[in-house]
Amino acid sequence: MRYLVVGGAGYLGSHLVEKLSSENHEIVVFDNHSGNVRTLYKQPISFIHGDVRNNEDFLRLDKYGKYDGVFHLAAKKSVPESIEKPDLYLDVNSTGMTNVISFCLERGIQNLVSTSTAAVYGHADGLSVITENSPVSPINPYGLSKLLAEDELNRICNSTFLNAVSLRTFNIIGTGREDFFDSRGENVLPMIVQKLKKSETFTLFGKNYDTKDGTCVRDYLNVKDVADAHILAMMYLELNLNLNSHQILNISSGTGVSIFELISKVEKFSGKKLNWCYSENRPGDPASVIGDNTAAKNVIGWKPLVNIDESIKESLGIFEKPMN
Repeated sequence: MRYLVVGGAGYLGSHLVEKLSSENHEIVVFDNHSGNVRTLYKQPISFIHGDVRNNEDFLRLDKYGKYDGVFHLAAKKSVPESIEKPDLYLDVNSTGMTNVISFCLERGIQNLVSTSTAAVYGHADGLSVITENSPVSPINPYGLSKLLAEDELNRICNSTFLNAVSLRTFNIIGTGREDFFDSRGENVLPMIVQKLKKSETFTLFGKNYDTKDGTCVRDYLNVKDVADAHILAMMYLELNLNLNSHQILNISSGTGVSIFELISKVEKFSGKKLNWCYSENRPGDPASVIGDNTAAKNVIGWKPLVNIDESIKESLGIFEKPMN
């Protein structure tokens, strides 16, 4: 099979491309290298430098011939940055989706797997676990931009031949390879272990949330498991050619871990004490976000295989080595 991976040079995209290549698929990566990952693929990969906001960039993909499916992972994903630059997030995440959809429709590509986010749920007030049927109410421009992208995809799938799966991923951590690790990203685990390595102080935003210890609770899962979910979603589309189909699935561990608990685990596995301090609650952060992954298990046969302890050890192993 020949697959296009939009955003294939990023943190999740790199892991997905390597897995697809190891299964002997032909891969074309479309990316603008705006992320923090130093991608060096083991297998030969065709690469087009392009921006999802620019339709002309997509035209250069035609030289590789017909695509059997598209994985769309390209997005801006920082909540604080989205609050500062909401228009940028709407442009990249929403307009980007529109352009990817147009690419598929114009070339008769029927199957599209898109990475979405749990940020579409917002606060999820009163819900101990979030299902795909839980209310969506984003509380930051990042979540809103991804929800708009989902809505556009749903509209198109209801009126054309396009079939799609949107994977609402929760908090991705861990790594399969050192050069695929998002060492400078804003995800909490890389930030904690980076501060630990440099003996700097980590700032924990908020201590009065309605959680067991007052700090935010999140649902963490390993990046390799998330990559597997994308592949299983594509297989599902290929085996179930139901026209006008848009499936939304939570990709989550089903377990919540607070930031304070995460710090404790990092200290335990590293044998080092982290310097940290509290600060005010950060705008746009919900108290607790835990996903129900039952639908993903039933629909595409996916379940998480790597637990949080293993993911933390992977991250600590990377940071024990010098990073450029």
